[in-house]
Amino acid sequence: MQANFHIKTEVKKLTVLAELATLQSDYGIQFRLNGKIGYVKTGIGKPSFGLKLDDHTVFTRGGNIRLIHGNHREGMPFVPALKNAPFLELGHYKGNTHYSFGMIKGYLYEKSESSYGRLEHFFSNGSLNKMIGASFFRETTAAKDLQMVNLFGGLNRGNLSWMGEVTVAENLVSDRSIASYSELTWNVKKGYTILARIDFFDESMIYTEDAIRRTTFGLNYVPLPLVDIKFQIRSTQLSGGVPSKGIEFLSQLHLWF
Repeated sequence: MQANFHIKTEVKKLTVLAELATLQSDYGIQFRLNGKIGYVKTGIGKPSFGLKLDDHTVFTRGGNIRLIHGNHREGMPFVPALKNAPFLELGHYKGNTHYSFGMIKGYLYEKSESSYGRLEHFFSNGSLNKMIGASFFRETTAAKDLQMVNLFGGLNRGNLSWMGEVTVAENLVSDRSIASYSELTWNVKKGYTILARIDFFDESMIYTEDAIRRTTFGLNYVPLPLVDIKFQIRSTQLSGGVPSKGIEFLSQLHLWF
């Protein structure tokens, strides 16, 4: 069961917002400053990196947690088993642009310290809505000195939407790794959405025989506001002439109450 609680209060020119998410163990407090366009935020949560997709199987998040293709890793390190950690974040809104910088302690590892930053811009041309952004994440205390850079974006026009991102990581495995995600969705009618997705992961950009590309087609059905039913067909292709693992059929049921 998930419950979100929000509290907002204003004292002269200072706005204070508090948020609690019971299931995710997220909680934080935000102070709006400088005419409400700047803020300081602290609490327990996750770093603001990339698109922050809710599907942890996408390679730009956690990918295949149970390795099924013989690699050292099959996705970026944002697996669902990671616990939320204490963070401090500073941010600023300027028109349609938002940028932030923060630090988080004990997220990837118990004694780790990480810094992260984010820049995003929203704009429109007629009926075409656009979003573009970049983010970085650096693990400052780990022996490997993990560093990640991410570019993301999205387009929307009517019932068609596209979003995608690319993440390059240094020292995730041994040298440089890359993951990408690209998804096109079509809202056929109310409650029905068709999607096509391609995501990619290569644990070593030097050694090119271990790359994974996954193609997904799916249907999201929302019969009620609190119910989301997903059906997907996945096909995985491996580089280096390795035989494919075949086709996967997946279904998911999400309930919010």
